[in-house]
Amino acid sequence: APSAALTIAGEGPLQDFAANVALETDGAPRLSGQVTTKGTDQGGTAFAADLSGNLAPLFLPDYAAFFGDSVALVVDGTRSADGQLDLEKLSLKARALRLDGQLSLAADGLPERFSLTGDLGLPGSEPVLLPLAGAVETRIGGADLALGYDASGGEGWSLRTTITHMQRADFSAERLDLSGSGRIARGQGTALIGATLNFDASGLQPADPALAQALGGRITGLAIGFWRQGD
Repeated sequence: APSAALTIAGEGPLQDFAANVALETDGAPRLSGQVTTKGTDQGGTAFAADLSGNLAPLFLPDYAAFFGDSVALVVDGTRSADGQLDLEKLSLKARALRLDGQLSLAADGLPERFSLTGDLGLPGSEPVLLPLAGAVETRIGGADLALGYDASGGEGWSLRTTITHMQRADFSAERLDLSGSGRIARGQGTALIGATLNFDASGLQPADPALAQALGGRITGLAIGFWRQGD
């Protein structure tokens, strides 16, 4: 309970295929759309998905503010015959979530470019309850994300993400920042990936007095990583 009905219906070869998706609960439509695959002139496969609906009734009423009355997912990409993957569009939208991205992977699996940007939160920075697993509720005032890399413009990649006013029964923080940079390269045919990550957490308030004494009100740190193909 409530009653649920999920239909995924399609017919045809993968070179020209469309599947209609429909989800209903209690006789009311919740999610609908289409997933398609189509062959390309170069022997690859183009794929797309466009799904939307009101999913809030499927979750606890406490999460209604996060989802709102409309959730939408749009995906559009191509996989070539040699294995290269081009995800031209990734878009996920809800009342408190906006996420957009692109990705291109070479046939050997190494990225040629990627971009992911998004933000999370309600208008006016009103705390929003996140739909996370676990017994402890997590609320935040807002969050943003920017991740990018494009081999045509150089070897460098970058990351920036911030979370503000995180609140849990066992822990709270005014601000959490994570930034990163590095390079992705094919040095003489060998893949190289380097990363430097900086994190800064301030306004920390653990519920455990001993943990609060150990951490203090702020933590900063640095992490450096390096990977070479075959090592």
